[in-house]
Amino acid sequence: MRLSCALIALWSSLSLADARWCITLAVTNGLCVPLAGCPPWKQLSDKTYISVQETNLLQNLQRSTPKTQSSVQSTKSSTTTFRPEVDTFVPHRVTDRMVPHGECLQDWLPEDARHGGRYAENAAFGVFVAGTNAQDKRGRCVGSLITPDYVLTVAHCAKDLENLVLYVNAHNLSDDGHGLQIRGRNVRPSYVEEVIIHENYTKTSAGCDIALLRLKRSIPMGAPDSPWPVCVPLAQEHEEVASFGHALRSFGWGLNAEGQPSDTKQWVTVERISLEQCRDILQGASLTAPQLDERSICTVSITGHDVFAGYSGGPLMYRKQGVWFVVGLVSYGVGRTNNLYPVVSTNVQQYGEWILDKIRSRSGPGRVAATGQSLK
Repeated sequence: MRLSCALIALWSSLSLADARWCITLAVTNGLCVPLAGCPPWKQLSDKTYISVQETNLLQNLQRSTPKTQSSVQSTKSSTTTFRPEVDTFVPHRVTDRMVPHGECLQDWLPEDARHGGRYAENAAFGVFVAGTNAQDKRGRCVGSLITPDYVLTVAHCAKDLENLVLYVNAHNLSDDGHGLQIRGRNVRPSYVEEVIIHENYTKTSAGCDIALLRLKRSIPMGAPDSPWPVCVPLAQEHEEVASFGHALRSFGWGLNAEGQPSDTKQWVTVERISLEQCRDILQGASLTAPQLDERSICTVSITGHDVFAGYSGGPLMYRKQGVWFVVGLVSYGVGRTNNLYPVVSTNVQQYGEWILDKIRSRSGPGRVAATGQSLK
């Protein structure tokens, strides 16, 4: 959600000099103020997760259009826009004040693997992963764009699916049996140059379920509607909002509660629980408890709709100061649509060195030493 300014009211602490003329949703003249000056809207924007109603409310705000000074003085309607010299507070424009340099894993990559230090405020980094399995049947997974050239997902998707096609910033999709139709802003199919699976992953092992997909062509960035990578926070920068008892968000195109694959990007809110509690629940149900350790994250359903089959690779995220941070990748659960038992995800922060090593080794020569600091 890109918020250009907060409409409707001028707070008493602001003077008219702080305001800017805008074209409102009703296509009438209005006054806008920086989002930082509107505490109710800023508080809503900074929440870890928001409801559908709140999402729609914030999305509506972005439709206000700043007007040039000349258009304010003119009696004729104008659609001319401008970039103010003093930046309006826009969460999509990430600054060092919001995400300090070095807080995201990507900041430690070689220069040719970076993307300008900006990170995702919206979910455009989400990737619909399509492929075929050994039976030549279509399968689907989820990935996250972490650099212009790399998508992060789980190993079992990368290993089990062939003929991979990726769609960054996909929203709706349809499959009439003759091929997928993907709908979203500027969505184009992306093809995979290399599949990089963790060396210690096996189908019989519950660990190391993580993979990188290197794209044949970089995802362009810099345009107003470009997708930006999701931040992978460093292990030592673990956030309180992602700890036990807190809510995390995910999305995907997996099965719904009726067991039908979703044709729209579905958002899910889950609660993180401790590994001990996770083991107790599974063992209490006479289920074989997986080998859970610090490389695992366990979550349980809050609303009844969980990360069911087809959500594999989906990010477990929290939102801080308008920016998304990914801490986990949906790995496996009990049954295809079971919301009674925990889902186990890969703890991305435990694989930071692995991610860096794989990307660094494929970057330009002579650039690793400049950024090759250890995360440990």
